[in-house]
Amino acid sequence: MIVMEYVLENPLKNVKEECKKILSHVIKSIYNIEAEIKITKPPKIEMGDLSFECFSIARLLSTTPSEVVNKVVDNLEKLNFNFIREVYGIPAGYINFKIDHVKLGELTFNAIEKLNEEYGFIKSENVKKIIIEHTSANPIRPLHIGNARNAIIGDTLYRLLKSRGHNVIRHFYIDDVGLQVAIAAYGYDKLGRPKPNEKTDEFIGLIYAMVNCILEIKKLKEEIKKLKEEDSNNVKSTLAKLDEWINIAADLSKRNQELFSKLLECVEKDNNPFLTINNIMKLYEEKSEEVVRLIREVCKLGLDGFRESLKRIYIEFDSWDWESEITVWSGMTNNIIEMLKTTQYVYSNGALILDVNKAAEDLNIKSELRKIHTKIPPLTLIRSDGTTLYVTRDIAYSLWKFNKADMVINVIGVEQTIPQIQLKIALYLLGKRKEAENLIHYGYEMVQLGNGKMSSRKGKYITLDQIIDEAITRSYNEIDKRSRLMTENEKRKLAEKIGIGAIRYAFISISANKPIIFTWDRVLDFNRNSAPFIQYAYARAYNIINKSGGYEKTASTELLKEDIEQRLIVKLAEFPEVIIDAADNLKPEIVANYCNDLAELFNTFYDKCPVLTAENKLRNARLRLVNCVRTVLRNGLNILGIEAPEIM
Repeated sequence: MIVMEYVLENPLKNVKEECKKILSHVIKSIYNIEAEIKITKPPKIEMGDLSFECFSIARLLSTTPSEVVNKVVDNLEKLNFNFIREVYGIPAGYINFKIDHVKLGELTFNAIEKLNEEYGFIKSENVKKIIIEHTSANPIRPLHIGNARNAIIGDTLYRLLKSRGHNVIRHFYIDDVGLQVAIAAYGYDKLGRPKPNEKTDEFIGLIYAMVNCILEIKKLKEEIKKLKEEDSNNVKSTLAKLDEWINIAADLSKRNQELFSKLLECVEKDNNPFLTINNIMKLYEEKSEEVVRLIREVCKLGLDGFRESLKRIYIEFDSWDWESEITVWSGMTNNIIEMLKTTQYVYSNGALILDVNKAAEDLNIKSELRKIHTKIPPLTLIRSDGTTLYVTRDIAYSLWKFNKADMVINVIGVEQTIPQIQLKIALYLLGKRKEAENLIHYGYEMVQLGNGKMSSRKGKYITLDQIIDEAITRSYNEIDKRSRLMTENEKRKLAEKIGIGAIRYAFISISANKPIIFTWDRVLDFNRNSAPFIQYAYARAYNIINKSGGYEKTASTELLKEDIEQRLIVKLAEFPEVIIDAADNLKPEIVANYCNDLAELFNTFYDKCPVLTAENKLRNARLRLVNCVRTVLRNGLNILGIEAPEIM
């Protein structure tokens, strides 16, 4: 038997390392080659616990996989393993292993019992300073259901990377420069800068939507008048757009008729509201004291509302970064533009343009940009009116972040893929290769609803607060049906834990590159693949231990002979490797899926294997298993930002 040192923190790694070392030894003794050994899980549990495929060795030796399997298995059967009780070959080209669950169980239970809240969280050998920028919603409307996916992904990535020992900082980029903020500031100023009687971000959001709608109608009416004078054929389609915006105006007016009427009157009195708004933008970039005071007041109202909403789903930030301060007033953006102008890729056509496609081809970096082969659109650095664009300013912001971190992760929707690529190319052009390589666009797909698309410009969106309130209400109704013995206060507290957990799980359990179709039936399903389902399994495990009155922690795992018990042991041993995989590959959905699988296995165990009524020694062994399941479910839920309730 090959002598090995065992690692308490990662039970399954010990088993895999034993398989790898013995396989490597045997293959070298037979074929005199150094083989790369990768241990995986078979597709079906009936095929064993671990597997090694022999195709690459067969190709190297110009022989068949079945011949390699037969020779290697013949030699493996002559050796002694510590954690493996059976080795067998599959002629198609696989060598499979069945684990000695008694030995793995002892190692795993000891690790969980000793490490407790730290079980599963192994520190990386390559600790980094990482900035995660997420949410960064425009502060002139409430956070909506799409922002919720961004925020929950960003927060879960933070929790995962922290668990690996990285120094992680959460940043919110305040988009206080640009047209939308200027529109909201214009309306707020025209109203006399009133104090809101409602949630502050909702108040600012309504002002923005109303002013934008009024301006769109004004612009379309002027366009129709001009088209009629020119006898253009485009009048019909423009009239259709006008009708749509008039309907939107009617909806907005219903929400607050007095506010809409005041804003309409203000816009009509302004000879050129478009010019006024444009001047607000320019004066803010020029740091006009009065305009700065106005826009900061508007942004603060929006951000106060954001903080209130995010706190409800356990999300906080370490840094709130003002775009104006970092990229505009500091002169960083202008300096970067001047540096880019010295390259051969910047030209003017009224605006200042960067030919990022030619730059990427000349620098031979398209292969590094996720194998982008299509033509990349040019990047406008400065508009013809002299104002800068978001992506231009984001170049400066990225360099600012890299002064504080080794890696930057931007959680931004997939629709921003091209701007993020343009940003990377600009960094390469500036000689910042290392920064470009460590800038990660963590793109996510949109949230789809059954009742049509959302539009902040049109004031049509479902806010994060509405989603939270609905989740809590639905959870309460479900609890009220199931738990008659709870007090009203207990029901309310539990409903909040379940509702918020359900939202977080719904947005993290599906891979970021897949769209989410948000339905309450799925989000609050107590019977499968949801936070309530996992929370229920945790509460069940907690209550079994609570009712037991204690157990012997030295109880032997040798008594856990049922197939479901052994499957649970392997699943518990997997947890540290699940966390490593999820954190190192930025795939938080792996943890969500693991917790769901563990909950399913535990529920099966609960149905098949009596615990509290079992014979004394077996009772102790099963209680030890239940307690380990409870610990791992809690640790997994904590990483997902979901509370583990003791009662359900």
